[in-house]
Amino acid sequence: MKKGLIVLLIAVLATSFAFAGKLTGKAEIDLGYDFDSTDWGFKNIQDAKYTFSFEFDTTPVAVGAEHQTNVWAELEAAGTAFVGGKNLPIGEKKDITATAKVGITKANIHVGEDLTFGILNAGASKTFAADYHLDDDDNPLHNTVRSLDKKAPGFTVTYKEWAAGFGAEGNTEREEYKVFAHVTTPNFKFVEDSIDVQASVGTNFAGGLVGATTKLAQVVAGVKAGYKADKLTVGAAFDGSFKADDNENKFVPEASAKAAYKFSDNASVRLDSYLTKGVEADKDLYADNKDALKLDARVAADHINIELGDVKANSEVYVDVTDAIIDGREVTVGAGQSATISNITVAFAEEYAVFAKTLDLGARVSYDHEKFTAWVAAGSLVAVKAPETFDFSAETKFQALPIEAGISTAKIVENATLALVYRNKNVIGDNAQKGAIKASATISFK
Repeated sequence: MKKGLIVLLIAVLATSFAFAGKLTGKAEIDLGYDFDSTDWGFKNIQDAKYTFSFEFDTTPVAVGAEHQTNVWAELEAAGTAFVGGKNLPIGEKKDITATAKVGITKANIHVGEDLTFGILNAGASKTFAADYHLDDDDNPLHNTVRSLDKKAPGFTVTYKEWAAGFGAEGNTEREEYKVFAHVTTPNFKFVEDSIDVQASVGTNFAGGLVGATTKLAQVVAGVKAGYKADKLTVGAAFDGSFKADDNENKFVPEASAKAAYKFSDNASVRLDSYLTKGVEADKDLYADNKDALKLDARVAADHINIELGDVKANSEVYVDVTDAIIDGREVTVGAGQSATISNITVAFAEEYAVFAKTLDLGARVSYDHEKFTAWVAAGSLVAVKAPETFDFSAETKFQALPIEAGISTAKIVENATLALVYRNKNVIGDNAQKGAIKASATISFK
């Protein structure tokens, strides 16, 4: 009871403190002209955000004037206040919002240095496998097996590097119950730390309390292993999700593996692979093959570095096979090259899809000066042709060529970035556009 009162007291104090915070924001003015819509003029953008957080130090529980126990409570809360809005043009009548959010982000009871009980929620198990293809935010393009709900009501327990959680809720009148539990092992290391293994499992149970058969709602489990040597690195991961209900039993596997071998500081080769249930990753492509597995694999040679005086060059080549098991498979062959001479960097990229018979090309030239950066880029030159052969004949159609050119500097005006950029999504063909040019000045603080 005494420990519970201590945690409650800290929570009350947390909501009454005045916090020091951090203010971030920016103000920007643009002057632009769109050659296609013929719109032109100034645009003002303003954005501001205030954030604050605090963390209480771990506080021992006193049991006597000259003695202390090894049991103590820890609490952390965080809050965010936001005023204004994004992309609010000056001069237009718009409501400016003001919102605030404060919450407890950590509430732990420590027993010694190794055992910790968390009382916010039941936590979550871990999953390890994911697609090696990444989206624009560098997140896996596919991740079909996810850990179970992190906000289930309950508690967590950690002992050294072991982690577990348990939650339960129900209704005696309706004779219902739900139980959530999970456990994650430490990252075990063997053979002088060259081998590591970790596993995790989580489950949801649901059923009746009296006179009803307990049914298993879902189990999510994962394991990963890795090996490191001087030149060789190998890793593999497997996740599985089994879900049962009154209508069907559903199993979703997900596996990934990677290997890399470093010949020298200037050359290496790597292999990536990914496996999951196809319909979970692409419903349209696997609509007629709902039981088929999606298998992707890529082999690449990269970090081929060359230095000749002031010239530094880097290149890579790769072959990527996606959806290899079904008829909708694709084989993509790609390469990239870059070279830096003094302050000038030139980069090229090429990618050819064998079955789609499309070619993507890209090029970029940039100049880094002490006071500014200037660049010109063109990319995604797509060639579509008849399916029999690939050649640049009359059947070949160049669909789109986007270009961009600009200059930017943060050195002329302190705390401000000045830029002049021209962008055009396509400069060739029947769908050619005129593009848009924008001059901007951005002032930011953080």
